[in-house]
Amino acid sequence: MIEFLVDRKRTAIALLIVLIFAGIFGRVNIPIENEPEIVVPVVYVGVGLTGISPQDSERLLLKPIEEEIRAIEGIDKLQGFAFENYAAAVIQFEAAETMKKSLDKVRDAINDAKVKFPDDAKEPVVSEVSFEDQPTVIVSIDSPTASERYLLNLAQEIKKEIELIPSIFEAELLGAREEQLEATLNRSQMENYNISFAEIITSVSNNNQVVTAGEIQTGQGQFAVNVPGLFETARDVYELPIRSTNNSTVNLADISTIKRNFKDRESYTKVNGEPGISLLIKKGRGRNVIDTINEVDEVVQSFKSKVPSDVNFTYVMDSREIMEDNVNSLQGNILLATIFVIIVTMLALGIRSSLIVGSGIPVSILIALFVLYVLGYDYNFMVIFGILVALGMLIDGSLVVVELADRKMLEGFDRQKAYIYSAKRM
Repeated sequence: MIEFLVDRKRTAIALLIVLIFAGIFGRVNIPIENEPEIVVPVVYVGVGLTGISPQDSERLLLKPIEEEIRAIEGIDKLQGFAFENYAAAVIQFEAAETMKKSLDKVRDAINDAKVKFPDDAKEPVVSEVSFEDQPTVIVSIDSPTASERYLLNLAQEIKKEIELIPSIFEAELLGAREEQLEATLNRSQMENYNISFAEIITSVSNNNQVVTAGEIQTGQGQFAVNVPGLFETARDVYELPIRSTNNSTVNLADISTIKRNFKDRESYTKVNGEPGISLLIKKGRGRNVIDTINEVDEVVQSFKSKVPSDVNFTYVMDSREIMEDNVNSLQGNILLATIFVIIVTMLALGIRSSLIVGSGIPVSILIALFVLYVLGYDYNFMVIFGILVALGMLIDGSLVVVELADRKMLEGFDRQKAYIYSAKRM
């Protein structure tokens, strides 16, 4: 191989130039991560059913799950757990199995098992066990003067814009309460209309439901029948009929005061002691951390210019600086290593040998980055550490080849034959 490339110098130079540009392309496009992605071949399945004992949970929920999952090939271990009102299964696959295929197989098996569940069973949850569930960045919004509803609407608008970014997998609101319509019944009005609490509860329960009305078949074709049953606006709640007669209809608004309110708080977010709302933002797999956070920052800055000055935006878990420092540190180490190697080699072996050894360092690392990009690896601290370790071996090997070639040339070898001999010995 060495003699083949030496005999075809133009081809070798052209190939080297192509690899250098490929390495630059790989360096620009390789995803940058803070930590390496760890894929765990484990899938979790859970399903709930209210009011059953652990024994019934095993018989009604866990057994159908296990029967269907056992038929899947490539399973290394299957564990089942039965609790009160809940059953769960943990499936561990062989390392050779890809997680996408494994997840699809489990979903298909659970769909088959659902027909054996009781009618009241909740929808099964099938999820991949992953270490990548940590948010990439958290954006917190707070204000000492703005109302809770204003912050909620602002956070929801920002969430919509962030989720439009292609590199974003999910954006989740934390510390925000859901809005609701609260009806405060007027007892005197209820007595005037002779309406009981049971009538009100029955009317509310029978509405805001999906009604399946079926289809109508005629000579012209088949038509689906749609019956509006869900509350779409606040007016639908105001005009909810509680009692209807031939002469009049008593609506919910006639016997109560209805206003917008919030549900009871389930989580709290405080930023520097001030209550606020946080956006937990997760990037997609194989996406660049720095570019993703920069795109999020552009969206936040566009909203920051439109809101009052007392609305504060705070970044939590912003790893841009750490990653940029790691990348700059590696590039600085490569540059310093190249300079020192050239200086030391120049003093010991001359200018030509120093240029050969020095040019091999950046070229080899660019080619390595291109190979990592093609194989689908991320640029993380483990890769940086590996490159730095390989850098020492690269310099050591280059010096040995150049020094041996110089010695052979002193012994009378032709320059080309001396370098071929040294490279083969190395």
